[in-house]
Amino acid sequence: MNNWLYTYTLEGKCYDADRTEYEMVLVSRWSDRTEKAKEVERKCFYFMGTEQQIEKLLKTELEVRNLFYNQNYARFGIIEKLEAKRIYE
Repeated sequence: MNNWLYTYTLEGKCYDADRTEYEMVLVSRWSDRTEKAKEVERKCFYFMGTEQQIEKLLKTELEVRNLFYNQNYARFGIIEKLEAKRIYE
C-alpha cells in the first residue's frame, strides 16, 4: 500500500451485543501520494470474516477506494461473503 491515496489498516477484533465477532478496518484517504501526505478523511468499517478474506477483498487501491465511497455496503457482503457496516465518517 505504498503511496496509495486510499489505504486500510486492520485494527483487530470487536464484538457486538450478540457476541458476534467483527474485524474492525480503518480506511483512510490521503492528500497526495508523497511520504509527507496528510490524512484527509477516515472511515471505519466492521467486517464479518477473517483477516485473509478482508485482505483478498481489498488487494488493490481501486477496491479500497470503492469501499470508501460506496453507499451500498451490503453489496460487499454479497460479492465476497463479507459484511461491512459503516459506523462513522
